[in-house]
Amino acid sequence: MGEDFLDIIGETIDRLLTLDIAGRGVIGKLYEAARTLHQSPLCLLAAKKLAEAVKPNDIMFIATGMIIYPFQHLGMGENDGPVGGAALARALRIALGAKTIFVTDKVLVDMVSKTVNGGECAIVPVKALPEIDLPLSSVIDFPTEEGEAEKKSKQLIKDFKPKAIVAIERRGVSKNGVYHAWNGVDMAPYEARIGRLFEECRKQGILTIGIGDGGNEIGMGNIYDTVREVVPYGDHCKCPTNCGIADSTLVDVAVVATVSNWGAYGIEACLAAITGKSEALHTEEEELRIIRECIDAGGLDGPAKVPRPFLDAIPAKIDVAILDFLGEIIRGRFKEIKY
Repeated sequence: MGEDFLDIIGETIDRLLTLDIAGRGVIGKLYEAARTLHQSPLCLLAAKKLAEAVKPNDIMFIATGMIIYPFQHLGMGENDGPVGGAALARALRIALGAKTIFVTDKVLVDMVSKTVNGGECAIVPVKALPEIDLPLSSVIDFPTEEGEAEKKSKQLIKDFKPKAIVAIERRGVSKNGVYHAWNGVDMAPYEARIGRLFEECRKQGILTIGIGDGGNEIGMGNIYDTVREVVPYGDHCKCPTNCGIADSTLVDVAVVATVSNWGAYGIEACLAAITGKSEALHTEEEELRIIRECIDAGGLDGPAKVPRPFLDAIPAKIDVAILDFLGEIIRGRFKEIKY
């Protein structure tokens, strides 16, 4: 498939995934800033870089899971992020033959594991992952203390030699070192310091990708000034520093979507187009199964804070429609159309 066709696909996918269905009023501005920075359709750029960096049986990291305020004491997490992570891991397995290690908070390991399992990714203990010649997955927790997080980052990279790391709806850190909820509340005491893993990956030249929808997620540091300008609490917050919720983590590619899960689906679709493996994009049935597994494991609709088949307050039927559109976008380019 020629680059012109891929660019058309990328443009169409980005437009679809940034429709402001939720009516939050900021996604268009965040996307424009990221697009201006990268000068390319975002999902396509991420997929191209993954296809270049990751070969069969290579290992890559996926960071996801977001503890929800005011349930931080209980360790309850939202379904936006893990659902997209499960789908993307499936796509990486099919399109690139990649192994994936999911990195999350200790309290979210069970929920993330069951969600990933729902995405047709067999989960094995992380120590066994390099030994088995199959594209399998593992799920591990990450430290909440800065020094331990730095040490763990270096050890994980040394042990597993990842070719890439992707964050999907993973809370980032402000320039003052605080991890914020969307409403400006300090979540730092409960947060695994996965931003340190991204910093270490960048230092070592490992591909880094961040997917976000609200400005406080890992990767939105690429558009830091825009987040501070247009996102509620972007330039101020409720903790003593009043530094704002804008993430400061830099990545190689920042993907912006109305729902972070959708950004993962967009990368899936572009991987399918690049590799010619249309089955890398998951189906309606697979999507509903992943969502159900996530909910049954305790994943909540973040805004409503209840276990229902909504993602960022948008019903699952919209997710299914998004997948249908993505499927038509990529499959239509493989067809010979006669007029």
